[in-house]
Amino acid sequence: MKLFLKRVVPVTLFMIFTIFVLLSACSKENPAEPKKETPDDDTHVTQNVKLAPSFLALDKLAPVSLWDIRFYIENRSPDLALNSGSAGSAGVSAVNLGVVDFNAEADLSATLSTDKPDTLVIGDKWYNYDFTTHTISSKNEIFLIKSVDYKFYKLRVDSYTNNTWQVSVSPVDDKGKPTDIKTVEITATDSTPGYIALSSASTIEPANWDIAFVTISLYIPEMNASINNPALRINSVEGVEIATLEGKIFDDVTGVPSGLTWAKDEGDNLAVGDAVLNYNGTTHILTPPDVIYIVKTVSGKHYKLKVTSYYDPVTGESGYFNYRSGSLD
Repeated sequence: MKLFLKRVVPVTLFMIFTIFVLLSACSKENPAEPKKETPDDDTHVTQNVKLAPSFLALDKLAPVSLWDIRFYIENRSPDLALNSGSAGSAGVSAVNLGVVDFNAEADLSATLSTDKPDTLVIGDKWYNYDFTTHTISSKNEIFLIKSVDYKFYKLRVDSYTNNTWQVSVSPVDDKGKPTDIKTVEITATDSTPGYIALSSASTIEPANWDIAFVTISLYIPEMNASINNPALRINSVEGVEIATLEGKIFDDVTGVPSGLTWAKDEGDNLAVGDAVLNYNGTTHILTPPDVIYIVKTVSGKHYKLKVTSYYDPVTGESGYFNYRSGSLD
C-alpha cells in the first residue's frame, strides 16, 4: 500500500490546460465527451461547481450555506474577517477600493487577497478612532469581495454603535456597478461574533461543513492570466484533516488504515486542491486519480471519499463531481 499527500502539478500542465481553455471557451465536452453512464446507487453528484460551489457535511451529505464575513470584537476593536485565513476555510477574498462612489464601476480583474493569519484585508482598517471622544467612525472605504459563491459584491461599513455595524452591500454587474444595494445590521458581543452571507445580504448562523467541491483561481505567470481549476477544499480551520490512500478498493476499506499521513488546508496551500483531477492533454478530459481520501470531519469522525467522475452522468457536461462516501467509525 502506498500513502501520499499531494500531487504536484507541473506548470506545463497548467499551460496546456490554459491554452485549451482559451481555445475551447472553457468547454470540456468538446472535442471529446466522456462516456455517459448511469452512476451507482451510492454515487452522489454535485451541482455544477463551475457555477456554484458545493460545501458538504459528510454525516448528512447535504449542502451547507456559508457565511462570507465575520463581525467580531477583539481587544475592544470591532473587526471584520473574511471566510479565509484563520477565520474560515472557504477562500473568500477582497480588495480595498478606497473612498470612492459606491455606484461607480470597479475593476473585477483587480488582485484580491484572502485573509492571512497575521494580516486581514479588512480587519480594523475600516474605521478611525478618536482618542479624545473615544468614538469610532467609518472611513467609508469600499471593499470589493469575491464570495463563497464566486460572485463579486461591494461592501461599505456605514456606521458602528453599541456593538452594531450598519453596512451597505450589493452584488455587482460585469463592470463592477452595484445592482441591488441593501442595508444590513450585524450585532456582535465580546464572545459572540455576527456573520453575513453576501448572496442574501442577511445575517446567517455559521454551519459546519467538512469538504467542498469548488473551483479555485490559479495565476499562470507565463500566460499573464488566471484560470479556474476544479478543486477540493477541506474545513481545516474547524479541524478537518485528510489523508490519501492508493491501491485499495473502495468497498474493501472498512476502517481507518494505520500509518496515514494527515494534511490540512493552510490558507491558499490546499492539501488536495486541484490534484483531485488529472487533465489529459490529448483527450481534454479531466479524470480523478484512483485514490481514496480518508477524511477526519469537524465532529472527529472518519469517512472514506472517492471521486469517480467530473461529468454529468446523463448529459456528459463537465462541472459535476461524482463521488462515493461512507463512514469508517
